[in-house]
Amino acid sequence: MDNVLQFEGVSIEYKMKDVSIRAVDKVTLPVVRGKITAIVGESGSGKTTLVSGILRNISSPGEMVEGDILFRGKDAPEVSVGSLDKRALAAYRWSSVSMVFQASQSTLNPLMKIGEQFYETAYYHGVRQPYKEYRSHIAQLLESVRLDAPRVMDCYPHELSGGMKQRVMIAFALLLEPEVIILDEPTTALDVITQYYIFRILSEINREKGITMILLTHDIGVVAKFADYVAVMYAGRLMEYGTVYEVFDDRLHPYTDGLIRATPSLFADLSKMEAIGGEVPDLLALPEGCVFAPRCKACMEICKRERPQMHAAEEEHFVCCHRFAEGTDAAGTR
Repeated sequence: MDNVLQFEGVSIEYKMKDVSIRAVDKVTLPVVRGKITAIVGESGSGKTTLVSGILRNISSPGEMVEGDILFRGKDAPEVSVGSLDKRALAAYRWSSVSMVFQASQSTLNPLMKIGEQFYETAYYHGVRQPYKEYRSHIAQLLESVRLDAPRVMDCYPHELSGGMKQRVMIAFALLLEPEVIILDEPTTALDVITQYYIFRILSEINREKGITMILLTHDIGVVAKFADYVAVMYAGRLMEYGTVYEVFDDRLHPYTDGLIRATPSLFADLSKMEAIGGEVPDLLALPEGCVFAPRCKACMEICKRERPQMHAAEEEHFVCCHRFAEGTDAAGTR
């Protein structure tokens, strides 16, 4: 596989005075070049913390305590993100990997026009073309997200709707032609029609420009329609990974099955919807074995004692569950 990013046993902890919370625990995950990889899971599963490591902007007092994140640009050698010095990191951000943060439209400067904010970022990254000449490039970006560029460039943020500001931020992420865009709940607080419209735009950008996208979301329906690969996280650990087709057609982990069964549909029998019982575990008091064991209907004795390892079900389909370990019988003994 041609992977633009590779997480290798990444663990991220938030160290406080008396305790240390492991928000991401030994995650190994590929990000395939030119594809949309969705990372799903309940709130607190570690999605945002994991991808924050890509840009090395983990919120304090968090830090990566184990593993590495590798980036390989087109026709470029593989580099460790953790090894980048200050200057290399500044060049890597936005030009190689950019991010659309959750509710990112609120990060726009209310005192500057949209076009000026684009140019300020470009200038910081070395663009010295006069603003009047650079406006044509900004206009192309705004038009790519279906905005009226001449008008929007000269608007202040408060003059735009929520959906327009979100599209501005997607165009912002494209400013320096990055290879990877991270999208953290990019349609939060928008109406359903606007959400669908924005995801259609993102899908078109992915196909036409070949930009790799990492999508963080709770919406299983969006994943099924727009993503190529899906990674399911729970309590900081990776539970299942594969192509969207494989995971939805043959979901192997009980947690993945629970997420999909809990998703409403216009066509399915709503009486058959099931909520996942129990509660997300406290990261300060995780179960000894599998973190999902207390909520799992298929829990075996071994699940309560031993942490499961990742197993390959197919070439691109992996699951972290004792039921697929060699030598484990139906009763959970070896």
